[in-house]
Amino acid sequence: MKALVTGATGFIGGALVAALSEQGCEVRVLVRPASRNKLARPDRYYVIEADLDADAGRLREAVAGCDVVYHAAAIRNRWGTAPEEYRRANVEGTRRLLDASVGQARRFVYISSVGVLGWPGVQGIDESFPTNKHSGKGDYHSSKAEAECAVRERGDEIEAVVARPTITYGPDDADGMVTRLIDMIARGRFVRVGRGENHVHLTYIDDMVRGLILTGTHPAAAGQTFILAGPESIAVRDLVALIEKSLGLAPRTLYVPEAVARPLAWGVECLYRLASTMTPPGRFGCPPVTQDKIDTLCIHRGFSSAKAANLLDYVPRVDYAEGLAHTFAWMTEEGLLRPAPLRPTPIPLLPRLRD
Repeated sequence: MKALVTGATGFIGGALVAALSEQGCEVRVLVRPASRNKLARPDRYYVIEADLDADAGRLREAVAGCDVVYHAAAIRNRWGTAPEEYRRANVEGTRRLLDASVGQARRFVYISSVGVLGWPGVQGIDESFPTNKHSGKGDYHSSKAEAECAVRERGDEIEAVVARPTITYGPDDADGMVTRLIDMIARGRFVRVGRGENHVHLTYIDDMVRGLILTGTHPAAAGQTFILAGPESIAVRDLVALIEKSLGLAPRTLYVPEAVARPLAWGVECLYRLASTMTPPGRFGCPPVTQDKIDTLCIHRGFSSAKAANLLDYVPRVDYAEGLAHTFAWMTEEGLLRPAPLRPTPIPLLPRLRD
């Protein structure tokens, strides 16, 4: 099988190209020229340097003869990113790659996000829930929802598949939500917002990659949309307790009420926006606390992969204890897991969480 993968310098895309290569696939990787040095083991793949804004001929050359195109490249949820920038990269870039793929590749798998469903606040969220094109998140998820529509519109011309991952974690995700959470807890700088009774649904990277390969290869996947999730959701307080126990730390029950945290986040974001108008771009980075980060900590949700199980035989195998153990081992090996300081615990900050 020949596969083209975009977004291979990212966490999920990088793991996907490695797994495809290990399975004997001929893997092509489309990367921007400036990002080639971020690609792990480029010698294992046929690397094509091009931007999704490149001319159509260059993109057609990249997809020619491919059995499947996995499109994972996107501007992720970044605070301060303009809506038009999200749309240019995530919607128009997808359209250009689709145009190039039609008549060249057999199947096009768009790697989206469960965030396109907004925040229903329930368990068992499945593909029957409507997308929410104004779900917030700085228009990141809105752009992903629009790109999904663009993919499905071409279903008569190419085998179009939409895969919606939940928050994914594991080794090699140096900037991920779970990695940041572990680091903050280890350093004594994390405090829970709310009681933590709400659930979050995570997926270990090996399970996610297994599901994505199925969406690109299984005959029943053509024309379908799938949620890919881990075995079960977990209460935020239980996730934090599991991390604390694994780190050998005493559990902490301190939390900031959500009613207090939200006005604080609003005020901090306002200050950062004001500062950004008076200083060079990127001077202050992302605020330490935002409404989106509070959503990640406080909104209740759990997802169902029943459709993927029924049609693709997708079965997630890695539970939280095992997945976190692998993540801890990798963080320790990479020097990312720092012990708590031997001094009074500083005023806790919220972690920079993302999906």
